[in-house]
Parts: sequence; structure tokens; C-alpha cells
Amino acid sequence: MAEAEGVPTTPGPASGSTFRGRRDVSGSWERDQQVEAAQRALVEVLGPYEPLLSRVQAALVWERPARSALWCLGLNAAFWFFALTSLRLVFLLAFGLMIIVCIDQWKNKIWPEIKVPRPDALDNESSAC
Repeated sequence: MAEAEGVPTTPGPASGSTFRGRRDVSGSWERDQQVEAAQRALVEVLGPYEPLLSRVQAALVWERPARSALWCLGLNAAFWFFALTSLRLVFLLAFGLMIIVCIDQWKNKIWPEIKVPRPDALDNESSAC
């Protein structure tokens, strides 16, 4: 395709690759350093949220269509509920915080107490004694 347009395919002065090569070596090293710094910052900030982000990504790319459709319907219903009601912002904020506290209590206090251990975990504990 390059030959059909009349563009030379071999590197040379006409293509400018000899001059671009010297500039790209220092530029690419600086760019690599910037990319690595940005990557470290993103991993540090988003690392704890990786499972949540993976679930959101799976829903957005419709890996499981039924689950993604349920999320779509749920978010749409929540949006229209809040859009059409005359609830005040303070109530919405308090209700959201209440939900967050309830989920946190469930995950960290209630679930560990009522959770049944896995059979393989029981096997490991009995063989250690």
C-alpha cells in the first residue's frame, strides 16, 4: 500500500527516520519513565479496588449477559426513582451512608460469625492437630 501511494519503503533521508531515531531514544526513555510512574500511581490508588473494577468491567462488556441486563435494569430503576421523587439531598446522602454502614457490618462482623468453613479447610485443621 505504501508503494502504491509513492512513499519509499526503505529508510533514508527522504523518510526522516535517521533524524527521528536519535530524538526517539531520549524521548522514549523519558516517556517510559513517565509511563512507569503513572502505572505505579494507578496501582497504588486502584489496587484495593481491583475486584470491584473487574466486576464493573465484566458488566460493561457483557461477559454474562443476564447479570449485565439485571445491572442495567437496576441502575435505570434507581435513576428514575431518584429523578422522579422529591427526596432531599440530605436524605439521599444519609440513606447512602446507611447502606454503606450496613454492608460494612455485614461483611466484617456478621458474615464471619455465621459463615460455615469449607470442607477442605476442616481437613487442613484436623491434619495439623
